[in-house]
Amino acid sequence: MPASTEQPRSIEPKLADDHVSEFEEVEEELSREITENPDAFQRVLDRPEIQNIVVSHEAFQGPLPHPNILRGYQEILPDAADRIFKLTEKEFEHRHRMEDKALTGAIDRDKRGQHYGLAAAIITVFFAFILGLFGHDVLAGSIIAIVVALVAIFVLRHKPKDNPQQPQAKSTSHSDIEKDQDS
Repeated sequence: MPASTEQPRSIEPKLADDHVSEFEEVEEELSREITENPDAFQRVLDRPEIQNIVVSHEAFQGPLPHPNILRGYQEILPDAADRIFKLTEKEFEHRHRMEDKALTGAIDRDKRGQHYGLAAAIITVFFAFILGLFGHDVLAGSIIAIVVALVAIFVLRHKPKDNPQQPQAKSTSHSDIEKDQDS
């Protein structure tokens, strides 16, 4: 008989499978014990060596540190919590001042643009009037029509109503016409 060239199977996968099933058995047994004896589980968790193993995650979000962290700062430096609160209050005040400045600046810029636009429209209409006096009626009329159209666009501009739920083409009822006249 010829010698077999097959090598003996490794026993490692079998050991790994045995280890996994043993772990699952222990896990099942622990779960059962914990549900049957929750007080014993709490006593085990209170042990320092177990607390070093157990990992917990606590999320906190806000302008101030978590109260536990704040207490830790307070232990290190007695007036730390007060300092942190004052610093946070100053930051809020600063942020609000900057937002007010930005808003005031934007409003002033818009007003300035409106004043410049009004001045440009008045000057253009004046020169169109002069052109009309010198016999250039068609040119003067065209310039005035363009200026009136531009002023109407800027003064009477309406923001489009964005309502994605309404279909584009719809029939107009009497109540829709009354709503449009009210706005």
